[in-house]
Amino acid sequence: GINPFNMLIPPLVIQPFIENAIKYGLSGKEQGMLRVKFSESQQYLRVTVEDNGVGREQVKKEQEQSGKEMASTGIRYTEERLRLLIGNDRVKPVNIFDLYSADNQAAGTKVELLIPILT
Repeated sequence: GINPFNMLIPPLVIQPFIENAIKYGLSGKEQGMLRVKFSESQQYLRVTVEDNGVGREQVKKEQEQSGKEMASTGIRYTEERLRLLIGNDRVKPVNIFDLYSADNQAAGTKVELLIPILT
């Protein structure tokens, strides 16, 4: 029910999350899944990026072992941009959830973005 011709999504808002899912979560997996979902939620476009990757804890461990631990500036900058667009400090524009299987094993990551609907 979303008309893509009436929605304006700021450039490079979704890209860092898709890139991280592919680069860190899904690389090396034989059967990777990446799902990007768009829905309307009040005055926001809700974007959900979900993968079945190795999970953030595993990525952090691998980075620590390799000595190449990296801070994700793309995510921080995106969150700051969305906060400015929303103009309300009580709304959290980026939410990241670690996903787990029934036996409590890492099963991926889910990111929810709130982008104000600009027409």
